[in-house]
Amino acid sequence: MTPNASLIAAGGANRLRLISPSGSGIRQNVTMPVMNHFRLFPDGEQIVITSTKGIHTSNLTFFSEWTDANVTQDLVEVAADGSSFVTVTNNRVRFYTRDGQLVWERALPGGNALGFAYSRDGSTIIVGRDDNTLTVLDRDGRLLWTATAANWVTSVAVSDDGTTIVSYYLDEEGNHLKTRL
Repeated sequence: MTPNASLIAAGGANRLRLISPSGSGIRQNVTMPVMNHFRLFPDGEQIVITSTKGIHTSNLTFFSEWTDANVTQDLVEVAADGSSFVTVTNNRVRFYTRDGQLVWERALPGGNALGFAYSRDGSTIIVGRDDNTLTVLDRDGRLLWTATAANWVTSVAVSDDGTTIVSYYLDEEGNHLKTRL
């Protein structure tokens, strides 16, 4: 959903739909590759879609404007100002400008990504992984710190300014939520 709720995107079963705030359908596409994740840019002018065939940005008519078909892409988040987007696949993080220029790519030794967050101000990237680690990078791909959990880190969140991080993992007693500053 765009920040002002003027446009909603929903997807599944190889379909991507744009929906108005009243719930009526605006547009639908059923010919796109198998989608993993997608995010609307905040201005509601573009959408970024990850799939088994790569990543691409599209205008709202679902015509691809840019594609990177070099690698399967999974999770994606867009900066609040729409200037960049970040993808995470397995143990690889990629940072792109809005127009699709790859700025950097970083392999994270160890497990595969299960959870991912990108702070609204674009300063902090968080990756929770199946090797029980939580990895925190800055917008330039530099490792800020890594923490170890008792089990797989399945969900993460970060405050708008990147100063507070929340991670979730299962432990022997059940659920565990941890906040880090």
